[in-house]
Amino acid sequence: MKKLSLLFIVAILAIGVATTSCDAKSSVKLKNDVDSISYILGTQIGQNLSGMPGEKPNLDALLAGLRDALNNDSLAIKMDPMALQMYMQNYFMAAQAKEGEKNKAEGQKFLEENKKKEGVQTTASGLQYKVVKEGTGPKPTATDRVKVNYVGKLIDGTKFDASEDHGGPAEFGVGQVIAGWTEGLQLMPAGSKYMLYLPSEIAYGEQGSQKIKPNSVLVFEVELLEIIPDTTTIEPTIIK
Repeated sequence: MKKLSLLFIVAILAIGVATTSCDAKSSVKLKNDVDSISYILGTQIGQNLSGMPGEKPNLDALLAGLRDALNNDSLAIKMDPMALQMYMQNYFMAAQAKEGEKNKAEGQKFLEENKKKEGVQTTASGLQYKVVKEGTGPKPTATDRVKVNYVGKLIDGTKFDASEDHGGPAEFGVGQVIAGWTEGLQLMPAGSKYMLYLPSEIAYGEQGSQKIKPNSVLVFEVELLEIIPDTTTIEPTIIK
């Protein structure tokens, strides 16, 4: 019942937005609830498909598949489900591998050029960093918790995450993040701001993540605000 209520609220809110803004980009007129729900479902499908590896879907073929499925007249839905699943799996695995190779080559080129820039230093792991502001506080260890501001970008400058997007500074354990962060934070005295350039091997690797493509080099601006004191108290042992 809660799910239905939420969907109804979203639909009502979307009707006003869709009917006023969608017509500028589409000839579709949203005249009733069914129209609005149909449009919402379409946007959800589009958002899910926008991040898939490989080329963008053929819109005409996609719409034809939707139409045929709704009419229960699709050749695809009459195929062996296992064979259909295998076909899709093989396609996406090949597309992801191809995309990963492209990202790897672009990332290597970026790092080769970046390490030659003034102030950029490279560690044994391949992590590159540049001091923007050097703090005067202690350096954290892998077992510490820290408070940081950060902005994460791809090598083309696209922002994919930032602490301000989540309401302010982030707090976490130094050893609980990706390897490039764990290493980079331990180089930084509290109060510092560094640029960190992470090869994919110490970021999200061949698998990537929801917003990160496979083999992506990542660029972070990180400000280490403070090391969070450990407030854990240990009860003394009483020897009788």
